Amino acid sequence: MKQPFPRRYVVLFPSVLYYPYVGKVHVHLMDMNESVRVTLQLVTSHNNSSIILEEKGTKILHLNWPQLSNISALSPGEEEVAHLHILIQGGSLRVSEHRKVLVKALELVTLVQTDKAVYKPGQTVKFRIVRLDKDFIPSNSKLPLVAVQDPRGNGVAQWQDVSPRQGIVELSLPLSAEPALGTYTIKVGGKRHSFRVQDYGLPHFEVVIQLPRFVMELDKRLQLQVCGRYPSRKPFRGRAEGSLCQYYQPYWSSVGSIKNCVEFMGQTGKNGCFSTEVLMASFNLTSFDYERRLYAHASLLEEGTGMWREVTKSCEILPDVFTVTFENTDDIYRPGIPYTGTMLLTGADGSPLKEKQLLLIVASGGNNTRQIFLTDESGRASFELDTSGWTESVSLSVSDPCLSSSGALPCILWLNGAAQVNETDHDQEYDGSKLRHQSAFLSLRPFYSESQSFLQIHRLEEELPCNQPHQLQVDYILAREALGTELQSVHVVFLVMAKGTIAMLLRKELHLPGEDGLRGSFSLELPVGLELAPTAKVLCYAVLPNGEMIADSTELHVAKCFPNKVKLDFSKKRALAGSKLHLKVQAVAGSLCAVHAVDQSMQSFSPKAELTPSMHAALKIVTNTKIRKPCTEDIPLRSRRSLAIPPNPQAVPTSTGARVKQEPKQDGVLAPGPKQDPAPQRDFLGTWLWDLVPVGEGGSAEVPVMVPDTITKWKAGMFCTAGLGFGLSPTITLTAFKPFFVELALPYAVIRDEAFTLKATVFNYLQQCLRVRVTLAESMQLEVSASAEGTYSGCVCADEARTFQWGVRATSLGEVNVTVSAEALHSKELCGSDVPVVPTHGHVYTEKKLLLVQPPRPM
Repeated sequence: MKQPFPRRYVVLFPSVLYYPYVGKVHVHLMDMNESVRVTLQLVTSHNNSSIILEEKGTKILHLNWPQLSNISALSPGEEEVAHLHILIQGGSLRVSEHRKVLVKALELVTLVQTDKAVYKPGQTVKFRIVRLDKDFIPSNSKLPLVAVQDPRGNGVAQWQDVSPRQGIVELSLPLSAEPALGTYTIKVGGKRHSFRVQDYGLPHFEVVIQLPRFVMELDKRLQLQVCGRYPSRKPFRGRAEGSLCQYYQPYWSSVGSIKNCVEFMGQTGKNGCFSTEVLMASFNLTSFDYERRLYAHASLLEEGTGMWREVTKSCEILPDVFTVTFENTDDIYRPGIPYTGTMLLTGADGSPLKEKQLLLIVASGGNNTRQIFLTDESGRASFELDTSGWTESVSLSVSDPCLSSSGALPCILWLNGAAQVNETDHDQEYDGSKLRHQSAFLSLRPFYSESQSFLQIHRLEEELPCNQPHQLQVDYILAREALGTELQSVHVVFLVMAKGTIAMLLRKELHLPGEDGLRGSFSLELPVGLELAPTAKVLCYAVLPNGEMIADSTELHVAKCFPNKVKLDFSKKRALAGSKLHLKVQAVAGSLCAVHAVDQSMQSFSPKAELTPSMHAALKIVTNTKIRKPCTEDIPLRSRRSLAIPPNPQAVPTSTGARVKQEPKQDGVLAPGPKQDPAPQRDFLGTWLWDLVPVGEGGSAEVPVMVPDTITKWKAGMFCTAGLGFGLSPTITLTAFKPFFVELALPYAVIRDEAFTLKATVFNYLQQCLRVRVTLAESMQLEVSASAEGTYSGCVCADEARTFQWGVRATSLGEVNVTVSAEALHSKELCGSDVPVVPTHGHVYTEKKLLLVQPPRPM
């Protein structure tokens, strides 16, 4: 008489339950013909009333217990140990087990956004607080306390019992005229966010040195650029000079450090930069008697104004040691299933090295096999190894082909191990220089299976796009003795865990039509949505008739996505400074959208915001699920083994900013326009838009806006909250331009009745020539020299600048208004061979600045 299969079951549940969210328990019952009742009971450590859930079934039960609202309330961040009691009853089967679980109160995600990172005394600090739960649903729970502390830790402002509006709080703090300078802190619960208060002024222009972060010991030359930049993004015209130096301190010298320098000098080009190539033969890059850095010192002289600015930048000198790392590999292998992985080759500066040879040596059972791989554009080389002959531990090593061959292969690279490193260094001569070499090792061990049956999910390197299904590829080997003689199919169960719970259950039936069915591969479609972002873990398992469980797991990285699909756009991509346009907002109906727009040219003063796609990482959810080995009713509990899935690693939220160098260009038809009253150019800094925009039932809104009267590129962003959830728009840009503008160069202060030179430079943004009239406005506080004219005229052609100057004296103390205006004129007189044009809009430009006049110094 054939013996029936013993009854088996699998129970999986999270090891951490998050209060007050729904929990899940997975119960898999096998070979059960009768109805079985499963009872779950959660008992807290405080002996409060427990949650009891009963379900009936004969196969797979995916049990949800309600929100943990009837256990003792936990404060945010608080946790306690509870016991989960599982009771399975049906026919002759009775299983009763207890396991400890951690019940943890999940804190709301609290994010803070300030409209700027740096403020001047007297300005107003505007900031927003956003409160979201783990599914990015906005929370309107009150904030007990919001406080701001100055650099000394003194409280300067606080708000109590603040109620959010759709999860958003907007507050502001006016700064006094003489506040404490330094770093201020906004405190919301356990969340801290900082901003700075300091005295600063917009520079007339800035100097930027562009050079590599690293110099390699074998480098022959270095490319260096010195660039001048105006806040208006107009290319700088002037002369650069400077030096590249290396310092050292001889042990015999008492005069201090000695420097070895290469000097350079030249004019900036049309892009505002001076470029040069410095030969590295002038320096000692390999000696450790010298400092392992090069220092670039540069100065720029502006044409027409005589104004200088200086800057210093350094780069590190690194040895020519390359690094190889193993990626997408496991420390175990399954005999009979190919072992796959990737090798990444990078230089000392972290850049990938393409089209380089890597020698992979596989040592198994006393036999060594060698394979040579060529890295691709990303510096990677993928490999697939046959494991059918592997039985014991196996080691993988990567080395330079020339060290392991008879010399037929070219000696082209040296490696520094990143997995397990052999501490023995090898020196190799290359182009007359000595380079260090280290070999990299990776040790593998076989995965244990009583019957030599295995499942293996193909590892994924790429990030999965949101809201697009993905095909999971799985290899399998099934031993016939573990299946029995009559089994025709095997059920493979997939559990997908994300955000602290079992998010998805999938199944695949493997049909076994004979010997060919014992080894193969299959695919399974995995839906990828918001519930899996940013990381998820997939566990697949099968329980064989002999009671053995075979399983594998892998981690998935999902692209950042949010439930609320939002979009922000300007009605134009380019607009005249001071003109009107519309801001278009799209989101889920009923959304509340927070808009901000900042001056891209003010990189260091941009908003300090954490509202970026990487904010998924702020949800520090531990996806840790206990997996019980399938048990037969006659196996003692103490002999049952458990398999734990470790927590998902979480990334650290970051925020980044980058300056984009792009010159505005005027396009369209130019024609004479009506005369306009000159509008003074105002010194606009930092933030333009900072608004809350409600979106109606139609899911869209249009907001009329006025473009600030400044030439720059604006970066705008938006986030929205609704009952459906949170949404974040991509950053958009708006280029604000003027056909031409005037840059007024003034000293910081002058002495009353002392003569000085006032210079005004006209820049032409157009691709045609202009004939301009430049006028210094009359003032009772300024006296223009008799030899100077109050008004000048002349041509300024495409991408050109022209400087006009006046000899003046300030006749009164204090702050004096200096106003210069430029007007494009209608003229039949040619500018060279070109007819001057008049812009349709913005043909008059006025620049106004304040000049400080001080009394004469006492003799």
